[in-house]
Amino acid sequence: MGDNDEHYHGTKRRMLSRKQREEANRRERHRMEIINQAYEDLRNVLPCKKGRKRQKMSRMDTVDGAIQYIHILLEILHGSN
Repeated sequence: MGDNDEHYHGTKRRMLSRKQREEANRRERHRMEIINQAYEDLRNVLPCKKGRKRQKMSRMDTVDGAIQYIHILLEILHGSN
């Protein structure tokens, strides 16, 4: 092994053909579309905060909002006993 090989810690990268790269890119785009749609669906079921638009919520804001909403729903559920 040469000095440059040590940088990769023994891993070899496989060269993909143009067709394989295009197919991998298509799969990745499709995966991201599914994830983005899931976040959009989640945003649509969360109650809006005042002054905040659903479309402007980041992924982190969406997850935080979902966690807070679940806690509120749990408090309502347990408080009704």
